[in-house]
Amino acid sequence: MTLRTASGYSDLSVDSLRRLVESGKLTAHRPVRGRVLLDRMELDQVILGSTTHPRTGRGMVRPRQAAGEALAAAEMGRGPRRGPEDDRP
Repeated sequence: MTLRTASGYSDLSVDSLRRLVESGKLTAHRPVRGRVLLDRMELDQVILGSTTHPRTGRGMVRPRQAAGEALAAAEMGRGPRRGPEDDRP
């Protein structure tokens, strides 16, 4: 598959895929000059072997349960970073 197709398939950017090729984690096949193809099965192995977890930082979509828990904490007046020591008047 092409880099663009692999990007849509894996939800990784084309630049991230190029970095994986440069680091040796993926093998790039170049049948003709200017065309880069990746093996889907090899890409699947890299994705499944990843030890990092998806980011959930600012601007990222959170699962409904986590968002609901954060909303419940906010409604109770306790933010995610407040602890017992912050209950002082």
